[in-house]
Amino acid sequence: MAVQSSERPDFDIAAVSILLVRLLIVNSLSDCICWGCWGRC
Repeated sequence: MAVQSSERPDFDIAAVSILLVRLLIVNSLSDCICWGCWGRC
């Protein structure tokens, strides 16, 4: 039980960080596609 409880926070942090990075990448790509990377569509 102790091993699982110690591993789970690390997994949650890794999953959250991956999701945040993925969201940033998707947002940057969508901005470049729609806004031309310069704030204009």
